[in-house]
Amino acid sequence: MFWSNRMNGTPDSLESLRYALRALCNELLYFRFDYPLEIDPNAGPKESLHYYLYTDRLSWDIMSMDPTGVPRARTRLAGVVYKPAYIAWWGLIQLGHFLRDHDEASRKLFLKQVDWLESHAVVRADGSVVWSNNFDIPHGKTLLKSPWISAYDQGLVILPGKLG
Repeated sequence: MFWSNRMNGTPDSLESLRYALRALCNELLYFRFDYPLEIDPNAGPKESLHYYLYTDRLSWDIMSMDPTGVPRARTRLAGVVYKPAYIAWWGLIQLGHFLRDHDEASRKLFLKQVDWLESHAVVRADGSVVWSNNFDIPHGKTLLKSPWISAYDQGLVILPGKLG
């Protein structure tokens, strides 16, 4: 199978099986209905930097930080990859920490994510800006080839980009 090729940095079959078993275990043993998100009442006004959701209790068990402090996602099929939505969400969480606690380290982490997103933005011929996923991954019977665009990524990336 194409995703078991070590040459392109993706996991082998045994590693994929480990990820699958871990995900199954997490779903069966640790699933909960009380997802740790709070609604931030300060969000809404145009001048507000607050995002609508806040948490300080999410699990980041698939996160692997690069040496510069930008998160990468460890995925079962693609290996360790930069995922624009994941970077944007991490940035929003850090911004929320900064706004609540006035924590300078969180502000710096937020700005680091904004810098990454700005430097990886792709300006298309029509003038639109997108953030691509620069890895191959199977999606059902389709192989998404790098670079591919995700609406989910675009939606999350727009927020910290506007706030930074």
